[in-house]
Amino acid sequence: MQGLDPTAAAPALSITHIRIERDRALFDIMLGAGAPHYTDTDLAGLVVRMRPRLPEHACVNARSRAGECEPFFSSVIEDTSLPHLLEHVAIDVLIERSLQESEAARPSAPSPDRTFVGTSEWVDEQAGTARVALSCQDDLEVLAAVKEAVRIVNDCVAQVCGFSTAS
Repeated sequence: MQGLDPTAAAPALSITHIRIERDRALFDIMLGAGAPHYTDTDLAGLVVRMRPRLPEHACVNARSRAGECEPFFSSVIEDTSLPHLLEHVAIDVLIERSLQESEAARPSAPSPDRTFVGTSEWVDEQAGTARVALSCQDDLEVLAAVKEAVRIVNDCVAQVCGFSTAS
């Protein structure tokens, strides 16, 4: 096929399937061969410089439920799965756009008090497959936010780890 390079490297993270339900959108995620499965201090630091609200996100996870850490993303951001990072970056994009629309005072703008909820889980960690689910009032809004989040995560992984962002 013209335009496709079968030897081009896959991005660190890509979406393989999308399913829109009444109140949520589900994204099947595939990590590229050799891509890191987890964040580290350097990757977390770069992402936080780009999205400074991330550490403030509420984040209820196994560690916070066990009392091992506070229920904020800052407690796990330096050692969390790439799909979990994608979930929070997408939510941050949704928050940012919601606030921008509210500031523009458009009648159809969502309330700045909207709550965005997400989950992420490994389907097969060894194979690098996961599922991210996000609350969804407007499927196009969520799709655009996830597309932007994939770009951000892939760019950050490329800068920190030298991993390709080719798609």
